[in-house]
Amino acid sequence: MKIQYLFTLSIICTILMVYSCKTESEQLNFLGKDYFGYTIGQTRYYKGDSIIFNSFNLTKPKTTVNYIIRERVLAKFIDDEGDEVYRLHRDISFNQDTSYDFYNLATIQINSMGVEYVENNTRYLRLAFPIREKRNWNGNLYNNLDAQRYIYQNVGKPYNTGFMQLSNTISVNEKDEITIISEKTSNKVYAKDIGMVSLEYKNVDIDNGKKDGIELNWKLESFVP
Repeated sequence: MKIQYLFTLSIICTILMVYSCKTESEQLNFLGKDYFGYTIGQTRYYKGDSIIFNSFNLTKPKTTVNYIIRERVLAKFIDDEGDEVYRLHRDISFNQDTSYDFYNLATIQINSMGVEYVENNTRYLRLAFPIREKRNWNGNLYNNLDAQRYIYQNVGKPYNTGFMQLSNTISVNEKDEITIISEKTSNKVYAKDIGMVSLEYKNVDIDNGKKDGIELNWKLESFVP
């Protein structure tokens, strides 16, 4: 009788463990994990341009540089806390996809709290779960930088990158500080089952109409699953 009881208990525990894992996975998808749809072997191509402002260059105070960013998902592993971690490798081409040079490395960690992004040894909380319109959080929660309020906008709305029409996206306004002496803004758009499809960043100082700083724009041009 005791053996039968232990056998039955073992079966129940196994079922509960399987159900728990399945429930946690479904919950992460419901919370918003699918807006960072990364798998090993994926490649994303972003059409990028950088506008460089230099008021000290009187002949050319504004320079535009065009390029392509190639982002590849090289590996996936489970860390000590049981969270999924993806390793990204980025290259840059100034020759219209004919040759690439190394750009940077990054890692993405996904857990029940959100999506943590590590770049240049700095960890950012790019997405916070659950996703809902106008929800805000501190994107610098896991680093030593000053607190920065991120906020969700246009949740579930369509978006056109100029190259791709996407039916379900979210926007994250990471910074929106515009004054008469500076423009410091950052906004990203993420598409369901793909990940980041747009990046707009500006860090410009203004002095009597003269500008110094940089403006970045990346748009997803193509995606290889």
